[in-house]
Amino acid sequence: MPDWSLVARSHVAAVLAEGVRLGPSEFLARYRFRRAKASTLWYGGQEFDPIAVLGVAYVQASGRGVDAADLDEPAAAQVLKTLGFDVVVDEDAMANLPRPTRRASSSTGSSGSGGSGRASGSASSGAAKTPRAPRATRTAAPAAPKRAKPADAPAKICPTCFMALPATGICDNCD
Repeated sequence: MPDWSLVARSHVAAVLAEGVRLGPSEFLARYRFRRAKASTLWYGGQEFDPIAVLGVAYVQASGRGVDAADLDEPAAAQVLKTLGFDVVVDEDAMANLPRPTRRASSSTGSSGSGGSGRASGSASSGAAKTPRAPRATRTAAPAAPKRAKPADAPAKICPTCFMALPATGICDNCD
């Protein structure tokens, strides 16, 4: 689960500046998001998708990608409202949205962005998924040979009194 507290208003503002430069539809296409169904983020007189904006801002803030299951529309709208952005929510449409389900990690991997922050806007409802090929098994790399630990050097001893010499190499008793 992403830590949305990492996303600051400045991250969202930087993403929106890029969105204004590109235009909302080109912004969605660049980051491979689908349009939100029940909410709209208004910025600079243009409509933006709150899921896409928050997803890209999270990647910029944390350096980690976001799983599609973590990007649900109500949460994205709430986070952006908390940061002070103008998000318009259609409550009727929001109530009819399917809630994303969290899947346990499995050997087939997650249906996420692979670290790029490019995830779909909502979890698919009822669509069959193509099974993935099993991962190739890896053979363990040969272990590096262990080096023999060098033996401790024998302590230096004073030839006159046979006491161990200090680090200075001069006997404290015989001087």
